[in-house]
Amino acid sequence: MLLILNKLYLSQLLQVPRSHGLLLLIATVASVVIFGVLELDQLISSLEGELSTILMWLMTGFCIGLGQELLYRGMLYTSLLNFLSAKQSRILTTIIFVAAPLHSIRLWDLYQQNQLIVVGMLIAIYLGVSILFQWLRDKTGSVIIPGLVHGVGNGITWLAVFS
Repeated sequence: MLLILNKLYLSQLLQVPRSHGLLLLIATVASVVIFGVLELDQLISSLEGELSTILMWLMTGFCIGLGQELLYRGMLYTSLLNFLSAKQSRILTTIIFVAAPLHSIRLWDLYQQNQLIVVGMLIAIYLGVSILFQWLRDKTGSVIIPGLVHGVGNGITWLAVFS
């Protein structure tokens, strides 16, 4: 995906401007706090596992979060800008992100368990983080910054939920 983005959409999407280093740091710390608090009980028990398992789940989640941003805020959003306004592109990207297979499978499973409050909370969280990732993309002109922030949050979630 990195090569496709670099070839099709200019390499500026893949750069991290030095002027946005503080923003990246603040957003990453916020991601750690938000996702860490959301999964705190499971996260604490997950940290008792083997180091190799912990690292595997952190890296898996990180890579998936980065990949999602390359796909949604990189390829999809940038492509939509050719056909729609920026506002319409943001809204459509957010809707598709929330309904994405990784998210919708978890939502459907919880819905079938009649955990409607949890489903509503997760949809609100997915909407909120999607708006944050889109804002980071728009603010910095880079897809890497929201990708790093998303990757960190996903790494924590994947460690807590799947290990």
